[in-house]
Order: sequence, then structure tokens, then C-alpha cells
Amino acid sequence: IFAEVQSRMADASKDGNNVAIEELRSSMQTVELACSRAEKFFKQAVALDPSSLSAQRGLGLFLVERRRFKDAKEHLLRALELCKE
Repeated sequence: IFAEVQSRMADASKDGNNVAIEELRSSMQTVELACSRAEKFFKQAVALDPSSLSAQRGLGLFLVERRRFKDAKEHLLRALELCKE
């Protein structure tokens, strides 16, 4: 979604300076940076303690929210295993 919106913003901004487009672009960059940092911290938590239910679940759900289902599957299945222990 971000890539498509950024592409359309680039096309729209060719028509001239548009404050609203630049505000949207900065907001999207902020969200993308926050998500990148969140993923880094979730991965660090899993690396520090692979048997942490909350770390595995958190990373898995984060990846689902980012629509990275293949990546999420590993962590959610691990979280499910940890629930059974």
C-alpha cells in the first residue's frame, strides 16, 4: 500500500508544490520508521529469549499486521507451542 501511495504522491507532486502531499509523505515516513524499529525490537526480544511466549506472539502479530503472513507463521506456531508447555 505504501509503495502505491508513494508512487501516486510522486505523480501528484509533479504538478507543483502541494503542502498536503508533503505532509502525507512525512506522516507515512514516520509510520514506516516506527514499524521498522518495532520489528527490530521484536526480533531482538525473540533472539534474547526464543522461549518467550510474549516475544513470539508479539512478533507474529506484528508481522500479520504488516501482511507478512509467511514470516508470521513461524512465530505464531512457536507461540502456540509455548502455550502448551
